[in-house]
Amino acid sequence: MENRVWAVIEDDLVEFDGQSWKKHAIPNPAGDHVLAANREAVWLLGNDGILRTFDGQNWDSTEPQSTIEALCWDAESRFLAPDFLADDDGDLWVCSGQLWRWKDKDWKQVPFQDQMLTDAGLRGYADEKIWLDDPRGLLWIGQDTQTEGLFTREQLGLLGHEHIHGVYRFDEQTYASGSKGIHLLDGPQSTLEWPLPDSIHRCEALATMDGRFHTVAIVRVSASALWLG
Repeated sequence: MENRVWAVIEDDLVEFDGQSWKKHAIPNPAGDHVLAANREAVWLLGNDGILRTFDGQNWDSTEPQSTIEALCWDAESRFLAPDFLADDDGDLWVCSGQLWRWKDKDWKQVPFQDQMLTDAGLRGYADEKIWLDDPRGLLWIGQDTQTEGLFTREQLGLLGHEHIHGVYRFDEQTYASGSKGIHLLDGPQSTLEWPLPDSIHRCEALATMDGRFHTVAIVRVSASALWLG
């Protein structure tokens, strides 16, 4: 399952191995799916609340009675789909007003500072932490759910509608990409390592499973260029 790109196109899970594409038909597909993957498997959460697992050869799925209403959405309203990711241990995380964790074949709600996460979005798994962008800043909760923390918007230098778009682990360091550029997250400190020019609207960093690290910056709508680093 390593060194693969995965996507969902209509009723198929699509796999790219660097040279060619392959389709895997989704059994009893839902109307819409969100995807998460790690080195071991690919998971699809359907808008019907059913979790489908693909190990490279075979499919498995949860029973309908195990679904959680909070993890279902209207397939016609794609923007309602929750954020979804997998950690290295194969536990799954969903943010849909609250943070949910799939562990030991069961969904459990994970409290975060006893507050709702209505406007929060998952931004990545790095350094054994789950990272979320929130109006308060960049939140994190330990993979063991016993520790949590916050980089405030002031620490990150974020203004107005500026946000963090992704958090990644590379070369034993944790980085966050966002509206200002690439931030190094070192303990309780945040340093803007690579600020972006004013003409660039946002930055996305991509860390592949083979350890290569790439950044992609998208210029403002008024311009028409793409910067790759």
